[in-house]
Amino acid sequence: YPPLSIDYRAVFGRSEIFSFGCIGFLLPHRSSFGASKSAGLPTDSCFTGAVARGLSLPVLYRRKHGWKYCLNAITKQIGTAAYVVSITEAWMTPTTLLVISFLVCSTISFLTGTSWGTIAIMVPIIAPLALSVSGGELSTVVYAAVATILGGATFGDHCSPISNTTILSSLAAGSDHIAHVKTQLPYALTCAAIGCIGYLIIGLTL
Repeated sequence: YPPLSIDYRAVFGRSEIFSFGCIGFLLPHRSSFGASKSAGLPTDSCFTGAVARGLSLPVLYRRKHGWKYCLNAITKQIGTAAYVVSITEAWMTPTTLLVISFLVCSTISFLTGTSWGTIAIMVPIIAPLALSVSGGELSTVVYAAVATILGGATFGDHCSPISNTTILSSLAAGSDHIAHVKTQLPYALTCAAIGCIGYLIIGLTL
């Protein structure tokens, strides 16, 4: 048989996302409603409030994602990457690029509480800067710069008290939210320090 070639973009483009989304919402809803009713638990008021809260979360999440992509488009339109490259090309080295990229991404992600938003904002800025430092080649500097974006964004999002994942983790565990943030900071900061040392070593050896 000839090799199978699949155009995944076309497959997802033709999928019935809305229909499957409705099915994925209705089946768990009705099954949990029936299980609660058979167990003699109150269902009407509890489920009405739960459904309202559950439907509001995706709306807020989509608004948050819209804000990320708006910032991404704005940075491209005003030429932020070209400006940053022009003012840093005289003194930027692989070492300073990797460390600064990690620290800036960590700060943005911590203050905004979103790793994906940080990635969407910083990739169009850091990637051209890394290419400029490497002389326009896809060298180790470029790959390491992308790693600093992903690592910094994940680190800041993990530690941020306003991050969705941090809030949901404390709620799911039934712990105090601020206590959860404080107790995970030492471990996250240790990993971040090790990461910075690694980026320094990579930058100095290139």
